[in-house]
Amino acid sequence: MGKLPLWSKYKMSIAQSAVLQKFEDHSQILRQKLQYGPLFIELFQIEADHSFSFAYTTTQNRLFLFFLLEGRIAFSENGTSAISKANPHHFYVSHNRAGHYTVNSLQTESTIGLVVSIHPKWAKKAVAIYPNLHHAIIALLKSNTSYGIMPHCPIDIEVQKWIKKTLEIPNDNPFLFKNLLKAYIVQGLAYYEKLLIKTGAAYVYRVKLYIDKNYSDPDIDIKQFGEVAYMTTSSLQRKFKKEFGTTMYDYCTQVRLKQAYKLIHNDNVPKATVWFQVGYRDPSTFHKAYHKFFSKKG
Repeated sequence: MGKLPLWSKYKMSIAQSAVLQKFEDHSQILRQKLQYGPLFIELFQIEADHSFSFAYTTTQNRLFLFFLLEGRIAFSENGTSAISKANPHHFYVSHNRAGHYTVNSLQTESTIGLVVSIHPKWAKKAVAIYPNLHHAIIALLKSNTSYGIMPHCPIDIEVQKWIKKTLEIPNDNPFLFKNLLKAYIVQGLAYYEKLLIKTGAAYVYRVKLYIDKNYSDPDIDIKQFGEVAYMTTSSLQRKFKKEFGTTMYDYCTQVRLKQAYKLIHNDNVPKATVWFQVGYRDPSTFHKAYHKFFSKKG
């Protein structure tokens, strides 16, 4: 691997390659990468004096362990449909099916992210002894949505130590390197589960999974969500919006309408009859919501 630019803030010693991309507007992206068996790891740093976007494509189901070390980032599907905003100095697990996605850097300073892309089959086996995370990953993979986001957890001192030792694994012994790399990734996932439980985010995530599974039920309501999360409705509403950037009601609406779009465009379900399959009680309410939601996206 060649010499890194002076402005690079992190060195990924285990990287097999480092690519510096320069653009006419003077923006730059440094991408340090490693591909090893079921794992793909990339450390990227964006330097730009304006908001900046770049696209990526996944050709198969992948789980991601994503760390936002500096900056602010938003993800979207096909460049238009918003997925999530990553919280600065936080990390989380997500899932993407094959498709086209966009990363949007939202500030004019350094944006640095670490991405660990994991083959689902390996991930399921690796976290089998961690029941909460194993259940959540299985639910992510079974979901009929094209992506899924788990709660954000803070990058504390233990996570910082984990990142440092993972990026600096000695690679002079291939057998030892392979086993250490896999062991460290499992360790990172296990600590993520510990933080989910410690912060209470696991209970909020149960509500998201509940909506993902039961959005087609027209009788779904907020009282049910509180029962699922074992907390008061008002507390749950605050925590859910803080975690996922939207209310439970709006999230349920988004899931319903995006699923309706896929049924119409991918499965050729007539728009006039799709409403009852996605939890609406009458076609009029559905058509108004559908038009309003997708007209905003241009």
